Amino acid sequence: MNRRSFIETLLSSLSLPAAEQEALRVLACSERTAFPKTLFSRGLLTPEGLRRAYETLLSLPSFRRDAAEVRPVPPDILPLPFLRARMVVPVSLSDGTLVVAMADPLDVDAREAIAKVTGRRVAVQVGTEEEIREAIEKAYGEAPRRWSGWSSRWARKEGNGRKATSGWSG
Repeated sequence: MNRRSFIETLLSSLSLPAAEQEALRVLACSERTAFPKTLFSRGLLTPEGLRRAYETLLSLPSFRRDAAEVRPVPPDILPLPFLRARMVVPVSLSDGTLVVAMADPLDVDAREAIAKVTGRRVAVQVGTEEEIREAIEKAYGEAPRRWSGWSSRWARKEGNGRKATSGWSG
């Protein structure tokens, strides 16, 4: 399911007058990935409600912080600035598959970057931004020095290369 279909389905599930749903659809087109925060600020959705919508509509498992301690992932598998910027945290690694928890599982660019950098298949779990942020801080704390240049090189490459995805295509 792409972001546009997800937002359409999410909006239809809210008990709102048709005119308000239409106004929110227009707003979603301009805000793109930031749109859920608009729903939060208007009291139409909670972060937990968004996580449940991702779980239900995308058939994704929920991120459980306790599970991250069962199969630890090498701390240097992905750079900390990338994890923080994309709200992603590695959960487990086995049989060539890296399981990551994401606050935005529709972020195709992040999934592709993770697969490319690690050379592994990526499986996604969904969590709230707060859950992901807490897991990152618990697992990583401060950024390892050897990754400090990677994030700036990645950002330059993204800026000079393929245009960043607006979020509606993924």
